[in-house]
Amino acid sequence: EEAATAGALSPESEAERKEQRKARRAAARQKRDQRMIFNRQGVAVVLSPSAHEAWLTAGEERHHDLGARVLALRLAVVDSLTGSRLGVFLVSAQAPSSKDPHTEEWDAFYAALATAISRKQPGDVLVLGASANAAVGTSSTREREAAAREARQEAAVARLVAKYGDDARVELEPPEPSGPSLDLAATLDSQPTNFPPLPSAPTRCVGPFGIDYISPSGRRLLGFMDTHELASLATFYPKKHYAT
Repeated sequence: EEAATAGALSPESEAERKEQRKARRAAARQKRDQRMIFNRQGVAVVLSPSAHEAWLTAGEERHHDLGARVLALRLAVVDSLTGSRLGVFLVSAQAPSSKDPHTEEWDAFYAALATAISRKQPGDVLVLGASANAAVGTSSTREREAAAREARQEAAVARLVAKYGDDARVELEPPEPSGPSLDLAATLDSQPTNFPPLPSAPTRCVGPFGIDYISPSGRRLLGFMDTHELASLATFYPKKHYAT
């Protein structure tokens, strides 16, 4: 009976244990918050303890004046192969979710992203992590899209021929001589076919893996990556699941 009494926890000791657990959780949250670098509006970067130390070594450099969707910071690390000092410039970004990639919101996003990239120091390694809301396709997508575009153009011409006659392949004219001539190129431009732009030269921005489709926002992202010599790393190795 005495042993059982000794083994039992008194109300005071149980309360003390709860307070200790609460204090440990609060300390863990404080350490986590210290490693979370965020701007004043939303985007954040959570650093590991060693990465947080590298950020402190770099002088706590943080670029949080780029709007709600872009944040950049710099780490000072040591190259494990050469032993030399190396800068790592981290950019975190959240793209707009609207389907039209040519709105003012998208323009502001890419302007902020370009500004962030321009602030990295010469020789720094750029690492950009973004929720891009875009499908950039694979290295073979553009060839398929070129063939699909030709097929859509042929279908559009066929519709015009059916409507205006065989002369529509060169120049369309209305049956009445007094009417204005109808230029085929202008007519094609006015048709609601939504042709994508002709694909440019093969890009090194994407690899052979991923979603075999390029969305309108993906086309703009590809152009941005081409301009800044970036690559989508997720498309260069196979994964179980891919998303935009």
